Amino acid sequence: MENCGTYHHIIVELFSDELNRETMVCPNCGRVLNRRDIHERTVETMIGGNNVETLLFLLCELQKGFHPLDNALILSDTVKQ
Repeated sequence: MENCGTYHHIIVELFSDELNRETMVCPNCGRVLNRRDIHERTVETMIGGNNVETLLFLLCELQKGFHPLDNALILSDTVKQ
């Protein structure tokens, strides 16, 4: 389980800007969007399973959820990476 704590620590250190983001610019229309929620998801890698908190933004025209940290970490939509 030591690896799980290390994985979380690395994410916090490298992506603190994404974890603390309150707004973002919509990639479709250019409007400023406010953070809607914080979601926790499980990510399984070769070092084990880890819980990651990701911020949710709602893209204006598509009304679809967007998680900037998922993009920064290049995470797939599935649990297994």
